[in-house]
Amino acid sequence: EFTLEELYQRRRENVLTWAAYDELGGLSGAIARRAQETYDALPLEARRDAAQRIFGELVTLDSEGPATRRRAKRAELEAAHPGAAGFLSAFIEAKLLVTASEGGAATVTLAHEALITHWPVLKQWIEDHRDLLLARRRLEDATRLWVDGQRSTKFYLAEGRLAEADRVAGCGVFRLTPDEQELVRLSRVRARRKLRLFQAATAVFAVLAVAAGALGVVARDKQREAEAAETKALDSAAETRRSLAAADFDAAAARVAGEAPDEALPFLLASLEGDPRNPEAQALLLETLRRTTWHFPE
Repeated sequence: EFTLEELYQRRRENVLTWAAYDELGGLSGAIARRAQETYDALPLEARRDAAQRIFGELVTLDSEGPATRRRAKRAELEAAHPGAAGFLSAFIEAKLLVTASEGGAATVTLAHEALITHWPVLKQWIEDHRDLLLARRRLEDATRLWVDGQRSTKFYLAEGRLAEADRVAGCGVFRLTPDEQELVRLSRVRARRKLRLFQAATAVFAVLAVAAGALGVVARDKQREAEAAETKALDSAAETRRSLAAADFDAAAARVAGEAPDEALPFLLASLEGDPRNPEAQALLLETLRRTTWHFPE
């Protein structure tokens, strides 16, 4: 529809031409052109602030693929910023956003993936916020794991992941769901309880974690022999834990490389909790402990 309308405007003697189609850049180019024109016509406040809150809810990203569309509740988007309602109305009228109903609530989603891949404004926004989008996705995965695990304390966010979740919650881009807010709150309560003992116990806990990991390998091997089949939910939970552990290991390695071994310890401990058999994490943990300066209370 975008392309046909633009081609009609560029017709020659009531004939649609290939030259006009090439000039538009095809379907993707027509959509991107319409998005830019609609965006430029909005008030500055809507473009600068409301767009950021809306983009954050309509786009998702993971480490293994490109950005994709996601569905969001229209009422929540409109409540995110005073200019959001005008932004949504303009883009819906321009057929750049699609509305639907889900569970009795109105929803909104991007009309076409071309908005992500060819509209420069959104494309650049995704690139500028890639780290935050990935962090939000990890929080969503961790929350899903916690809910599927009957909200067990063993699925609370570890210190490194909690710090990342706090950054997501405080960035002003995303609106956390009630489950995400509750997981962050409970994880923060547990972190406060551990804070006073953390520095003194870190060295001992690290040694125990490595030893427990070695013993855990044997115990889990025997347990696997007795468990003939695992449910799909458990397989999904195990994969998510490994993914989170790998992300924590990468974060720790980056901090060690940046000469900040003290900041790397929480991430290493979280990585070993999720994947205690990782020899690289064990080796990096021991090296980090060797390079860390300890300050014990008198």
